[in-house]
Amino acid sequence: MSILPWVHILATLYMVGLVWFVQLVQYPLFASVDPGSFPDYHSSYLEKTRWAIAPMMLIELGTGLWLALQLRSDFSWALAISLVLIVVVWLVTFFVSVPQHAILERGFDEKAWRTLLDTNWIRTIAWSARAVLLLLWMSGSR
Repeated sequence: MSILPWVHILATLYMVGLVWFVQLVQYPLFASVDPGSFPDYHSSYLEKTRWAIAPMMLIELGTGLWLALQLRSDFSWALAISLVLIVVVWLVTFFVSVPQHAILERGFDEKAWRTLLDTNWIRTIAWSARAVLLLLWMSGSR
């Protein structure tokens, strides 16, 4: 078996751990930051977390697309659904999360924070489901 599926599942598992941390720890802490300090805090948060998030999301997307192209004849329901969930994650990221972060860059905004916190559950569940589906696929339950 190629290393590509392993890179893909490892990228996904990394993102699962990270998204749960963000959901349960990092985003809730936003409300605890002093409003006067929040713009600087948020700017620092974005700068630092980009390096933890963006490369792995790109690796996950790239290896997922490569798998889709490589395995056209051996495509399973688990892999297919997991790839649809990548699309869900990216859509929520760029059409919901990024705009909420843009609002928060100007200062803490209760509505933007709540929207970010609530809608991040979509990404958390999608990434978690992807991990389960990919583990099923990798174990041969195709």
